[in-house]
Amino acid sequence: MHHEYAVSGNWRSWVQSEDVSNPVVDVRPRTDPEVVSLTIAPNPTAGPARISFDLERAGATRVEIYDVSGRQVRRLDLGALEPRTHRVVWDGRDANGTVVADGVYLTRVVSGGEVAGHGRVVVVR
Repeated sequence: MHHEYAVSGNWRSWVQSEDVSNPVVDVRPRTDPEVVSLTIAPNPTAGPARISFDLERAGATRVEIYDVSGRQVRRLDLGALEPRTHRVVWDGRDANGTVVADGVYLTRVVSGGEVAGHGRVVVVR
């Protein structure tokens, strides 16, 4: 069963230091049991991007989007999710509702307080 969440509007900003000097080159499933797959499509994108991931365990989940300098541009709080496939549509906007610039954006899924998966999306307008 697939569930899709459309996200828009203002989101709380949360900044966490992260080493992004070596960005993820491709989207790969993690070996831990939280997320077994993560895909982003279309990629590259000129508009919204669908971030799909499978959770094996229930937990409070969020998707975080960072630019390559490590600045968080968007946080999508999804609340408590059940174990199944979920899809989030990122509208290509930052926390203030401004369309993001062309470039590479790092994406990570955090579930149960732990990084559960990561990938990248390329934005070209």
